[in-house]
Amino acid sequence: MLSASFDADNGIVVTVADGLASVEEFNAYLAQFGPLVQKSRARHGRCLHLVDAEKNPIQSRDVFDYMAETSKRLNAMRDGDRSAIILQSALAKMQIDRYGHARQKQFFSDRQSAISWLLEEVAP
Repeated sequence: MLSASFDADNGIVVTVADGLASVEEFNAYLAQFGPLVQKSRARHGRCLHLVDAEKNPIQSRDVFDYMAETSKRLNAMRDGDRSAIILQSALAKMQIDRYGHARQKQFFSDRQSAISWLLEEVAP
């Protein structure tokens, strides 16, 4: 499962990645993701993105390569955007590190720490 939603209270785009994704599922996710990025930018002047991949395994190489290349081509994340990624697996972290889509990204083991980091520079 790969889904995108918007945390209206905090103005954060939330991605949940749980299990292996297909190219078709990733493309459907991107259609949801783009408008949510714009909502976050309208509120904060940049995109705040929480990725909950706590239960996510390493993706297959062909699907991962497609995801990375497509994201790079679309340039969905820009300078100043922040991505907080919740992960438990060191191997999954290494794979996501290769993704290269987030200018500012940090890894966390819990949701509250990730949200706090995303919001730390946001004016009240």
